[in-house]
Amino acid sequence: MKGRIRWTIAMKVGSIISVLILFILGLLIHSIIALSEIQADLKEIADLDVPLVEVSNEIEVTQLELHIEMDELLRKNLKAGETDFDGSRLKFLSGKVYLLIDKGISIAETGTKLEAPQSAASFKRVSAALKELKTDFSGIDQALARLTTRLPSKEYDNAELVSHILNSDERFDKKAIRLIQTIQALTERKEAIAVRHEQAFKIINVSLSAIGVSLGVLLGILIVTGIRTNIFRLSKRMEEVTTAIKENRRIPVGESDSINSSDELGGLSEDLSNMIDSLADDIARRDEVSKQLYEMATIDHLTKSFNRLKFDEAHRAEVERSKRTGADVTLVVFDIDHFKRINDGFGHDVGDTTLIDVVKVASNAIRNIDTLYRTGGEAFAVLLPDTTIEDGAAIAERIRADVENHTFDKVGQVTISLGAAGFNHSSDNAETWVKRADEALYQSKETGRNRVSANHG
Repeated sequence: MKGRIRWTIAMKVGSIISVLILFILGLLIHSIIALSEIQADLKEIADLDVPLVEVSNEIEVTQLELHIEMDELLRKNLKAGETDFDGSRLKFLSGKVYLLIDKGISIAETGTKLEAPQSAASFKRVSAALKELKTDFSGIDQALARLTTRLPSKEYDNAELVSHILNSDERFDKKAIRLIQTIQALTERKEAIAVRHEQAFKIINVSLSAIGVSLGVLLGILIVTGIRTNIFRLSKRMEEVTTAIKENRRIPVGESDSINSSDELGGLSEDLSNMIDSLADDIARRDEVSKQLYEMATIDHLTKSFNRLKFDEAHRAEVERSKRTGADVTLVVFDIDHFKRINDGFGHDVGDTTLIDVVKVASNAIRNIDTLYRTGGEAFAVLLPDTTIEDGAAIAERIRADVENHTFDKVGQVTISLGAAGFNHSSDNAETWVKRADEALYQSKETGRNRVSANHG
């Protein structure tokens, strides 16, 4: 009986999962095909549409430069005696226009070979517009060449030729505008492609969600129905067994199996409860271990202040916060003056005790929002959020004075040198900010120690 119940449930769940997997595979295949189409469209856009847009823009810019040179040429044509015009720039720009038009024709001709009829037709229109543009520009170029040739020979009566150039140039501008409009049609086609693919993906997502929800509901109904049926059978068997006991009748084998099924469900419930309790204990222990590991990684084991690893993380976070909000933030770095003498004269145990006491004094001198870090042997740093350099220097001075006025065990008086630097939003990053604070600290050491120096950037 137990094996049959398990098999029945397994069959139901397996059948639904199999159907779900088939639907998902079908949707995945559809998605792969859709992605392939998108990739092909995007490749077409990248290889053809975008280069055509770039070419049209370059033609427009080069034509503008050519206009300037033409104006200069026509101006010299109208002013008698000015025959020093250098036509090399005009020839260069004309040649560049030819090259750009030929490049655009080559790209458009490639597009005409596409399998998609709509795309091929669009590129044919672009190719025709470019060829027509090239023909018109050829006339302008030849007329300009004739005009340029006449200038040195002082043939100034070129009114008819100038008029021809201006008319041809006007027609060229119109054709260029038509080219831009034709390429714009390609851009609109590109937008239509994006919209079409977006709609296709929406359909895929909606279909996947609907199928998943439907199958999930069906699976839930089947499982709940199966469990309720089994529980009903077990309850009925238990009632029959109870009745048989009361009536002092023999319990049939089948009903005994039902009792075993009931015991199995109860055992399953108990096992699940024990498993959940075990997992809860494991999670609690894991959280505690994670907390301990984090503390070991970020807390200095001697002074119990934050360590260098935590400082690197925190000061970079303060830099990002300051850049994002525009808030002031000041960094104070300090170390103990002549700490080596303490270690050499009193021993490393006394040196360690001195480090611990310095941290206690400095911690009492700073605010609740400030954080103290041990960044080296006797080197420390303090991050002061929402603090200007002036206020930061004042806090640094308070730390210095409190350390100087404190009487340390066996050592007596200890002094520290400090450097402060406010974060400069326009020129600082995480590294330069720390470097400027270190420079201020070195200044304090070089000017006699037991003092605060501020680097205003």
